[in-house]
Amino acid sequence: MIKVIISRGEGGRGYSIAGLNKATVIIALSDYPPIYLNQQQRGINLALSKIPVNSNCYLAGIKHLNLLEKILIKQQIELLNVDEAIVTDTNGILIGCCAANIFLRKGKRIYTPNLNHAGVEGVMRKQVIASLSDTDYELFYISDYANILAQSDGGNHC
Repeated sequence: MIKVIISRGEGGRGYSIAGLNKATVIIALSDYPPIYLNQQQRGINLALSKIPVNSNCYLAGIKHLNLLEKILIKQQIELLNVDEAIVTDTNGILIGCCAANIFLRKGKRIYTPNLNHAGVEGVMRKQVIASLSDTDYELFYISDYANILAQSDGGNHC
């Protein structure tokens, strides 16, 4: 696996980006975690996170390094001894999981969270959404997920 982090670079005090013209690039390589294959075969144990992510339409969809809520959510996942947690924003609107996207299927309908106010429009999410255009599945963006989650094909597991 490859992880690429690009930051605006080093700066002085304060928040201004004036004078910053050299980005910092970090590239990290790692093996594909074997636990992912196990989870794919056996499924995952989920919890509902008690920690919401902040709703902010200016940062919604952007992948950035200021994800302090995710650190707290990951600690909660480890304490609960589950694989992942379903995450909502401060208004109770479904966002996804701590480190994963959510797609729910009911027949030929696919539901995924609307990320207008929180969450990350990541590379894999975009790829899944794009691949659906070549199928007979219909994609719906949702905010109210409780009924859809309970009624999705697959019952009480993802």
